[in-house]
Amino acid sequence: MTVRELRTLTGLTQAAFSKKYHIPKRTLENWEGGQRSPSETILYLLERAVKEDYKMKAKMDKTTKLYKDVFGIKENHENVNKFMKAIIINFGDERGDIIVENDNFGTRRKYADFTEGKKKAGLHPGQIVFSGIESAKILHERYIDKDGNVQTF
Repeated sequence: MTVRELRTLTGLTQAAFSKKYHIPKRTLENWEGGQRSPSETILYLLERAVKEDYKMKAKMDKTTKLYKDVFGIKENHENVNKFMKAIIINFGDERGDIIVENDNFGTRRKYADFTEGKKKAGLHPGQIVFSGIESAKILHERYIDKDGNVQTF
């Protein structure tokens, strides 16, 4: 795939794509405009990153549909990045409470994102740690608020 095809797959603008994947905007413009080309290694790594992100989005969309169809719960992330610094999960095993940071805390993004937080916590990237406020209320999930206090939905 070309860099332009990868960016098109994400649906991001050049500015958003360059920021997300840490590519200088001018470099991205040159690659897409044909003035320069990324090395095969860079293109391979970029393709892997974009495809992994694309798979995660597809998984998130399936999860949203599952919660709606099976449980009748509409996923709600409204303002979650303003107040939820991390989610606290417990699998009921020897690990006890696991704190998973919200990568989007303090941003204006619509959804919480725990990709890096799951890595830091040693969890599998596909592990679902937060499915929305409504299901969190039903399950009495706990989170860490912006002031570092433990709260319950």
